[in-house]
Amino acid sequence: MRDTLSVHTKRVDECRGGCVAFTGEHKSDIKCWKCGEDRYSSAGKPAKQMEYFSLIAWLKAILDDPVLGPEMVATMKAARQAAASDDGNHPYTDFYHGENYRKLRANGCFASVPDFAISHSTDGFAAWRQQGFSAWLVVAMIMSLAPERRTRNVSQLILCDTPGPKQPADLESFLHPIIEELDQLAHGIPGVKIAGMAGELTIRAFLVQITADMPAIDNIINAKGHNGRTPDRDRKFQGAQFGNNKYYYPPRHPTTGAILFNICGNRARELRRVWRMTYGRWRRQEQDPSYAAWWTRWRRTAGSRDTPFCARKLRHTNTCTRI
Repeated sequence: MRDTLSVHTKRVDECRGGCVAFTGEHKSDIKCWKCGEDRYSSAGKPAKQMEYFSLIAWLKAILDDPVLGPEMVATMKAARQAAASDDGNHPYTDFYHGENYRKLRANGCFASVPDFAISHSTDGFAAWRQQGFSAWLVVAMIMSLAPERRTRNVSQLILCDTPGPKQPADLESFLHPIIEELDQLAHGIPGVKIAGMAGELTIRAFLVQITADMPAIDNIINAKGHNGRTPDRDRKFQGAQFGNNKYYYPPRHPTTGAILFNICGNRARELRRVWRMTYGRWRRQEQDPSYAAWWTRWRRTAGSRDTPFCARKLRHTNTCTRI
């Protein structure tokens, strides 16, 4: 079956307890930086590995299909036409009618025929709860297919499934191989055949959104969540601190009388701007002499543990991910 479907996989070393994957800046570590477990067995082999399915190989297979390939091209043609239209009365029926897609187009994404859109979704789950087994799934969906087809199994691929038995202690470490492929797709993959089109083409694909429930998104963007001064990026009001580390959320501050439930205005726009920064913008921000003070102030205000992962790791400067 693997030979027939051209299934390409990659194996990555991980911690015995499922805490972390040895990727990125920890690629050469010999011990888990969370629990201290050895990476290798006494025989010198990786104690545990997990498997990733290739998004690039999957896209190539879909594009070569005589039904799905032309459908993806037709959907993106409609997307470009919708983005070029100034008609403000059109129905909002798909992702390409939204403001985010139009901004991506203005930044140079989706400019040519073989440019396609991808969505990722992720969440943790508990299996065999009595035994305490937990894992984390990352699923890709082809947004360039017609709406009635993109939710079917054929247009969705499980990119990875953390082996457990515990929830990842560092989710970012498991996302590195996926981000690396997204960067390759954003820069272009040459020599790809698309059914119904002559010759070999260079395709590009861009991640237009990440979907998950609110705790999962908090994990991805390194938000503190409900323990922070700002609960998360979708509830843009601040709490009043009580004690050392607890926040409560009355409409007005009990001492100063300041309005806490202000979900509009400059602060809300600032939060949205920072969560949606691209890699290039974030690096330019870091070079600013006042960055350190700004970053400390913003972390405290926004309730963030660290820079949002996609802003740091999606290195294609025109890639702007909607989270």
